[in-house]
Amino acid sequence: MASGADKFRFVSPGVQVREIDNSELPAEPALTGPVIIGRTERGPGLRPVEITSFSQFVDYFGMPVAGGDGSEVWRNGNRLAPTYAAYAAQAYLRNSNKITFVRTLGVSHPNATNSGLAGWQVGSAPSTSSADGGAYGLFIIDSGSATSQLTGTLAAIFYLSNGSLELSGTLRGTANTQITGTAVMIASQGSDKEFKALIRNSAGTVVDTISFNFNANSKKFIREVFNTNPTLTNSGITQTSQLKNYFLGETFERAVADQVTSSVAGQQFGVIMALSSGSYIQNRQKMDAKSAKTGWVLSQHLGVSSSYNLLDTAQVTRLFRINTLESGEWEQKNLKVSITDIKISQFQDNPYGTFSVVIRTTDDADGSPKIIEQFNNCNLDPSSPNYIAKKLVIHTRFGMKHKTIHSI
Repeated sequence: MASGADKFRFVSPGVQVREIDNSELPAEPALTGPVIIGRTERGPGLRPVEITSFSQFVDYFGMPVAGGDGSEVWRNGNRLAPTYAAYAAQAYLRNSNKITFVRTLGVSHPNATNSGLAGWQVGSAPSTSSADGGAYGLFIIDSGSATSQLTGTLAAIFYLSNGSLELSGTLRGTANTQITGTAVMIASQGSDKEFKALIRNSAGTVVDTISFNFNANSKKFIREVFNTNPTLTNSGITQTSQLKNYFLGETFERAVADQVTSSVAGQQFGVIMALSSGSYIQNRQKMDAKSAKTGWVLSQHLGVSSSYNLLDTAQVTRLFRINTLESGEWEQKNLKVSITDIKISQFQDNPYGTFSVVIRTTDDADGSPKIIEQFNNCNLDPSSPNYIAKKLVIHTRFGMKHKTIHSI
């Protein structure tokens, strides 16, 4: 009779031998460098970007700003204070090869109260009080007979932290009646659409009397004689002797030249009006940073010219518009888009023509364009590899070149 052990079958678990080669150690992770957070002239906002050289930094974010430049802040941007973060990046990249940079932009917290919202507000909502400040528009129109139908234009927008803005001169319809005020039409007092403005403080006292015109080559040019630096309205950072209760914002020189054609003294009328419409108040610009975008590119209108209406989508089709990748004002002020080389299709079975999208700097001329990017042979055929949405959307800042186009 077999023993109990004979009833069991023993199976070896097996042994696996593997040689581990430690003759070469794995490479150490690359150094990430410091994370630098701060302001720059332009570039990706509120997201980390790895930078490996100062030239790459300049391509993305622009040169460091030294500060101290208070000229034309409204149009040229805030160059008053140094961009310390950009200088820190420049110094580190001089001796090392990598940083991670985060550009700050204005974005509100979801629970922010009015005082904590991104953006800005100057003065109160327009009212009948001369102490409230707010946004006020200067409108100009040519003189004409009582039966003439004329078109004027908004020429400029002024923002007041308090007080009021008035025109001073000869009342329309009179020969010698002198008057100052808002909501009253006053004749120009000189060539080049020259007017005189009075700036009053909250007590009603005149603190500035300024004659101005719309000739960019004149010493009285509107953007030369008025304050264009919004920070001078902030008493917390501005000396009393330099403090202003207003600044000049937008001016529309092209519209003035197109709509107000006379330049003879007394042949134009100006009027100051508060700017608001329903719930929209011009002096309240409380909003997060946004990307810039073009107007709509429209299809050809095939009807009679007298019936053309670009707002009527039954007559014209909104084909596409172009957005920038990044938020902030630099792209809005420094880039423009041209649609060129428009060609009809050469094939009966293909109704789609081609065109080029060209990104240019705003300071160039058609005869000598400064091209940032160019996308050739675009079309509107969704099945084509040259479909504009495919050609433009696939390009990003992290591609082969500094890209500015994001979506359509």
